[in-house]
Amino acid sequence: PGGPNFSYAYYQSLGNILSNVANFIGTILFQKLFLRRSYRMVFWVTTAMRVVASMFDVVMVKRWNIDVGIPDKATYLFGDAMVAGVASMLAFMPGVVLIARLCPKGMEATMYALLAGVSSFGQIASRTIGYMLSDWLEIRTVAPCDFTNL
Repeated sequence: PGGPNFSYAYYQSLGNILSNVANFIGTILFQKLFLRRSYRMVFWVTTAMRVVASMFDVVMVKRWNIDVGIPDKATYLFGDAMVAGVASMLAFMPGVVLIARLCPKGMEATMYALLAGVSSFGQIASRTIGYMLSDWLEIRTVAPCDFTNL
């Protein structure tokens, strides 16, 4: 009840702009901090970052952010748009580097396109399954929100 009340336009416009900025930051962080590290270490760091980013969703659903005076928009932008964006790019980059090292000379762009395509397909599939589950569980994300079946 009284869940996050921001428009889909806000979610799509400002959220996507900040996600792209976060992706850029993630790429730079990977080059500066993680390029020479083991894939295992990068995996654990990005997993921890994704857990932290997901906690922002729980905070919004439980309305804890409102209890401490942080609006839904700021909570969403920092958690889902920024932290999740940086973590996603940090998780994606080791695969790109690994594919570039393993593929035959001159095929790097093709392999990157293949990796990006498979990644995009996975994202679309997971979102579609999430939408279907939300519909099946009768979770309402439009005012008045209803997360009782979550």
